Amino acid sequence: MNTDSTTSSTPKASVLRQLAALFYDGLLLLAIVLVALIPVTLITSQGQLPRNHPVFQIYLSGICFLYFAWFWTRNGKTLGMRVWHIKIQRMDGELISWSQALLRFLTAIPTWFILFLSLLIHYAPLKTLPEWSAGASAGPLFMIGMVMLVIDHWPNGWRDRLTKTAIVRSDSRLT
Repeated sequence: MNTDSTTSSTPKASVLRQLAALFYDGLLLLAIVLVALIPVTLITSQGQLPRNHPVFQIYLSGICFLYFAWFWTRNGKTLGMRVWHIKIQRMDGELISWSQALLRFLTAIPTWFILFLSLLIHYAPLKTLPEWSAGASAGPLFMIGMVMLVIDHWPNGWRDRLTKTAIVRSDSRLT
């Protein structure tokens, strides 16, 4: 397929549509993560989760990656993307590969780290925060994270160029 004709003939998904799909996927992913926490809770002593243990963090990150990558590589759409009629594809219109899905997932981590850190600073007791975050303010961090989130989802943004993918409108409501 001709890369130029495929990408130019398919309308790009708007930032608002992408963020709406991401919010929907976030709610679904929260439910999946809560179910994934059940075995961890049963395994750990007294039901306390080893939040700072690297194996636990890798396990939860892997769950999140598998949610997105499985849908992206099978039909180009997560459940939230189906609702908002958008899909992710390579520049030639084909499904993305697992390596592209991994790269796309990894490049989203800095933005999500800043957003979650701002929520942690705002809601967590001070004794649970890392020392280096003691002087940070939640409001500006949250705003920086939101700006990064919008930039990350801007059509033809740096993540699209790096991964050679695009998030486009879906033609059919059934696909």
